[in-house]
Amino acid sequence: MPGLCDLHRHLDGSLRPDTAAALARSLGEPDPGDLRFVPGMGLDAALACFARTLALLQQPGAVERVAAEICEDAAAEGVSCLEIRFAPQLHRGAPLAAIVDAALAGIDGRAGLVLCAL
Repeated sequence: MPGLCDLHRHLDGSLRPDTAAALARSLGEPDPGDLRFVPGMGLDAALACFARTLALLQQPGAVERVAAEICEDAAAEGVSCLEIRFAPQLHRGAPLAAIVDAALAGIDGRAGLVLCAL
């Protein structure tokens, strides 16, 4: 039986709580708290959540870590076809190519990568 497909998983919307806390600590920031996206949360709440997660994903190492963890989490959920999307131009902690390369390194051939132009 084939696995599930997830063709719309956001890099900056899929941080594990412990990863978000660790990334915040590495930046000298307080624990960001609950960063879960839930059905019906509304646009303003979702955009505020994205702003908080995006602030944690400005460096290539953080992008690579989260991309790798997304692939691990998806596999554990039975997802065998995964596309991760993000807007690399919003990750200003390094040159654009370094951010994209970090995401590709984290994915390591386990998912597709969709780059969004905003």
